[in-house]
Amino acid sequence: MVVSSWACHPGDAGRGGADAGAACTATCEQRDSQCGSVCGKPCGACGSTARGAPLTCLEGQCVCVPSCVAGTCGQDDGCGGTCACPVDVSCAACPLRLVRVDQADAPGTIAAATLALEATADWGDSLPRLAEVQVAASEPVVLERVEIGEPLALARKRIFRFSAQGNQPFERVDERTWRVMLVSGPRNLPIGPGRWLTLHFSRAGGAWAAGPVSFHLVRAERMVAPEDANAVLLGTPFEQPVVLQARR
Repeated sequence: MVVSSWACHPGDAGRGGADAGAACTATCEQRDSQCGSVCGKPCGACGSTARGAPLTCLEGQCVCVPSCVAGTCGQDDGCGGTCACPVDVSCAACPLRLVRVDQADAPGTIAAATLALEATADWGDSLPRLAEVQVAASEPVVLERVEIGEPLALARKRIFRFSAQGNQPFERVDERTWRVMLVSGPRNLPIGPGRWLTLHFSRAGGAWAAGPVSFHLVRAERMVAPEDANAVLLGTPFEQPVVLQARR
């Protein structure tokens, strides 16, 4: 469930929050709060689902949080769904794909993830020469660093540096999505197959929430050039996710 953001009024602790003091006159109904409190007045308590799973109060809404930890692949998540199973390669048959390289586990969850952006030779008659890719995660992530692979070095490519991001070789699109752009030198050589990039992700402030974490390439109208290569890529399900699950 996605809960929209909510701006606090002076003295108001937030939707479903604590007592906001005399200046706050909002009601639970006005804030559409099912639980917690608004302006010091209780809005209700969360019970459980019809299946018996406890509901959690999140920004004034009662939501079911899936219970998926190591060893629960394919099992009931407690909220009417199924716990995801680990997926190491996003799309083996796609010309561009994400691959799990490594992960650092915390109890029941994941603290960091290392992924590779790899290309195959299945581009038809025209290999890419430029690329702009976005990687999105199911949880808020921080892209710590990016490393160039051999195909990019041989093709004399470099990673564009974003001045607004402190001259970093990546750009934060939102709290779950990061962009990397590959630009060319004077010769504009084609990029061959292999590992283009290695991307190191972490969760700011600690580990991710319990359960699996997924990453996927974001579909866009133009991702690589020339156009022939871009058309080949867009004709494949490359946005299928890599799914990481804690091993302990």
